[in-house]
Amino acid sequence: MSDNTQFKDKVVLVTGASSGIGKAAALEYARRGAIVVGAARGAAEELEALAKKEGLNISYLQADVSVEADVDHLVSTIVEKHGRLDIAFNNAGISGVHAPIVNAELKDWDRIIAVNLTSNFLLMRAETRQMLKQGSGAIVNTSSIGGLTGASNLAAYAASKSGLIGLSKVVAMEYARFGIRVNVVVPGYTITPMTDKTSTIISNFKEHSEEATPMHRGADPLEVAHLALWLSSDEASFVTGQVVAADGGYLLNGMPLVEKPEIL
Repeated sequence: MSDNTQFKDKVVLVTGASSGIGKAAALEYARRGAIVVGAARGAAEELEALAKKEGLNISYLQADVSVEADVDHLVSTIVEKHGRLDIAFNNAGISGVHAPIVNAELKDWDRIIAVNLTSNFLLMRAETRQMLKQGSGAIVNTSSIGGLTGASNLAAYAASKSGLIGLSKVVAMEYARFGIRVNVVVPGYTITPMTDKTSTIISNFKEHSEEATPMHRGADPLEVAHLALWLSSDEASFVTGQVVAADGGYLLNGMPLVEKPEIL
């Protein structure tokens, strides 16, 4: 997938574009010919600097995607400027406060659910309304391994990411016949500012995550972005409602490996 015309003139929205997987995806879409609109709550100086350096067609809008008015304004602005919305990579998310459920605060629960789940309801509602007018579109949402396995001390995070999988399947079922595809990327341990922050809160988080991953390393954000790009591409034109992991084999872990296999 190195064709720099693969997404030529496709209008692409990437949320959570200021860092990590979102930034990698925004840059890669643009390198392959897309007209990219990145969005996040904060500034994105690094993304904008790289886009300028490489001559990429990336614009950036600040938006809080957990706020209905911000989401509707974001999508309407894209359509007003570019006339359509072909692809949406809904990637914004937070891990939130780490605490066992007996110590969890409702305000923290509400914030994490708002950013990780409600935001995707708002985004997919606005995106789907536009894609229905066009008769086509592709949406990719970012969940997490925690949404499949659970995540100790991260009740709201795991619930939000699991809920996102269910929500995505519903939208995929409702709109497949209208030419709209919806799929979910499930990253395993990925080296991003969010996981770097987690490493400062949880001792040995990096080491434990690498040890629990059969490939014994974290993903580069671009490795996850590549999966999102494929799912949104014409190469995946018959793929919808799927939950696809980029996890270095993490989900393979059942019984622990008690002996290292001989190298033949």
